Amino acid sequence: MKTLFGKTIDIVQKALELRSKRNALLASNIANVDTPGYKQKDIDFRKIMDGYMKEMEAGRDRISKAAMKGSRVSF
Repeated sequence: MKTLFGKTIDIVQKALELRSKRNALLASNIANVDTPGYKQKDIDFRKIMDGYMKEMEAGRDRISKAAMKGSRVSF
């Protein structure tokens, strides 16, 4: 389904999912702070979001190039 803010909503959704996963990891780190041999875990939010943004830009570039050629592009 086409929506006015489709791509923006997708990125916001990815960011929320990623933050949720990171919060779960941080909670696990706190819960296991006294566990012998436990190695803390984390994810690089910025690096992953940069990847999502590049994917989104690549999709936008693909659409722009197709439009310049006069092709029809479905979303």
